[in-house]
Amino acid sequence: RPSDTFNIVTFAGTSALAFERPRPANDLNLKAAVDFLANVRAGGGTHMAEGVRTALSTDVEAGRNRYVFFMTDGYVGNESEIFGLTAQFVATLRAKGQRANVFAFGVGSSVNDHLLAGIARAGDGFVFVATTREDPALAVRKFFRAIDHAVLRDVTLDWGDLEVVDTYPEVMPDLVASRPLVVHARYKRPGHGTLTVRATTDAGPVQFQVPVDLPATSDAHPVLETLWARARVESLERNLWGGEDAETVELITQLGLD
Repeated sequence: RPSDTFNIVTFAGTSALAFERPRPANDLNLKAAVDFLANVRAGGGTHMAEGVRTALSTDVEAGRNRYVFFMTDGYVGNESEIFGLTAQFVATLRAKGQRANVFAFGVGSSVNDHLLAGIARAGDGFVFVATTREDPALAVRKFFRAIDHAVLRDVTLDWGDLEVVDTYPEVMPDLVASRPLVVHARYKRPGHGTLTVRATTDAGPVQFQVPVDLPATSDAHPVLETLWARARVESLERNLWGGEDAETVELITQLGLD
């Protein structure tokens, strides 16, 4: 929309910006952006961390949300540094009361799923993929649907008297119109109770009451314990973004064995 602002960052042998600062998305600036891309040529190594720093370092204008959208095949060797930069960007803006999300768009015949998924987790975003066999417009439309509108923001869960522990994700992302918000957790003892979901909408604060039944034993849905373990591993892996951590490696290894 013309009220939105945007910029383009290239990263290959070097990084370059379409504009010195983000510009309104009007016809004139969109044409200038297309002209900029028409003159871009691939070359050199993919210095993705430099592109990440460029995209994530600019101050965001007050009152605006920032969506960063990385398009890459993702073949780089400094994944942990990139994850750390992405997580720091989101945390810094949110500390200022601004919203930030980072999305990963994989392109090519065989993309680096580990890098793309890590960027999306660190940036509270999603992964979109366009292989060489697909029309990239399909993935672009999915991306627009995902960022178009957050139905619930600032989501929190109150389990009441239920002894629910080890909830993942530890910080709830926004609930957007096109995707569910999935939570994995464990409980210490069986019981019946009410989960209270609190959040913010465009109309103001809301809350929902959800009846919850936690059985003593159940043979239903045996895959849930594995899904919870994977969610915990994803959370623990954040501790490795700043470098090797023996305690975290041991926790992940023991969780896999258990």
